[in-house]
Amino acid sequence: MLSIYVACLAAYNDGELHGRWLDLKDYDSQEELVAAIEDMLAASPVPDAEEFAIHDYESTEFDTAVEIHEYAGTDYVWRLEMALRETSDPDAFAAFLSYHGNDLTYAMDYFEEAYHGLWSSIEDYALEFFEDVYGDVNFPGFRISVDTVAWESEHTVIDARGGVYVFSCI
Repeated sequence: MLSIYVACLAAYNDGELHGRWLDLKDYDSQEELVAAIEDMLAASPVPDAEEFAIHDYESTEFDTAVEIHEYAGTDYVWRLEMALRETSDPDAFAAFLSYHGNDLTYAMDYFEEAYHGLWSSIEDYALEFFEDVYGDVNFPGFRISVDTVAWESEHTVIDARGGVYVFSCI
């Protein structure tokens, strides 16, 4: 799901660029990821290099950008990768995470409970929600106030490619 560029800080501080792109799907555990970083550090042009930073990151597998800070550490990065692998919808998870200030613990705890799906429009979601609550609404002159349904149902709507993600407010 994610790739990170880890850089050797000793080399960086010495005016050299030494690092490696790591595709996290190539690793089965956080320990394997740490070992790959240690291998990169061992190959540093600066002897006994010990510190690294994440200088870049990317994902080509989903639309919403996640944010990884330079000193996030392998624990955060690995937890994020596992959450993206295990969730029902990685794009929606990334949007939920971003909406909630990149609070990974919150996103991991509440995403599945809050997520209602990807809808072509908020109007489509509101109509189905209304029908679920009140039954068949196919009669002449029926109109629905999307704003009222959104307010009454306490939902968060996040724009997505091809529609909107809808989440319960938790």
